[in-house]
Amino acid sequence: MKIEIGSLVKLNCENYALDEWVTRDYGKLVGIVTEVWESDGECKIFWQGKGKFFDGACAQQSWEYSHNLELVQ
Repeated sequence: MKIEIGSLVKLNCENYALDEWVTRDYGKLVGIVTEVWESDGECKIFWQGKGKFFDGACAQQSWEYSHNLELVQ
């Protein structure tokens, strides 16, 4: 499946160190793709985690490369 605007995504665990993954609780994040740039594979994501929506983690942008994402089935 291809990541498109409106896709529900989660982060791919393989692209993060295990301690960072656990500490930041990335496994529970789910996001909706709001923009996609096919030329460079970047997506803008509106993340939901800990009961609220936000644009990325604190002090981080909400941009992710599509190879860092998995589609939520």
